[in-house]
Amino acid sequence: MSNTDRYDSESDSWARIGPMPGGARSQHSAVRYQNAIVVCGGLDAEDHLPLDSVLLYHPSREEWENRRPMRTSRADHAMLAWRNKVLVCGGWNEGGVEGNRVLVDTVEVYDVQKDEWVIETRVPTPR
Repeated sequence: MSNTDRYDSESDSWARIGPMPGGARSQHSAVRYQNAIVVCGGLDAEDHLPLDSVLLYHPSREEWENRRPMRTSRADHAMLAWRNKVLVCGGWNEGGVEGNRVLVDTVEVYDVQKDEWVIETRVPTPR
């Protein structure tokens, strides 16, 4: 399913919005950044492979925008907005022998204004 819906807390109602570019996905993360929503990673609905893609949704214009991809594809990861940046941590991707799941040990920081990613640090015990 590639439908995308938006919730309005004032009217307690849902409304359909335009589909996310790239088609359906699951196990992605999203966070509010200023007046937009950043969506990244997850699994492609067709081949179930982890994604590195990043999308920015502008509710006021009801438009999606493709942004620079993360340095590491990942699914089931955490995201948070902090000090005018977006942090992405953890999750998993497919690597190693036979495409087994590998836990991601990097924390990436996204500067939305510059559309740039940097690896901030590595976690000692990936989860």
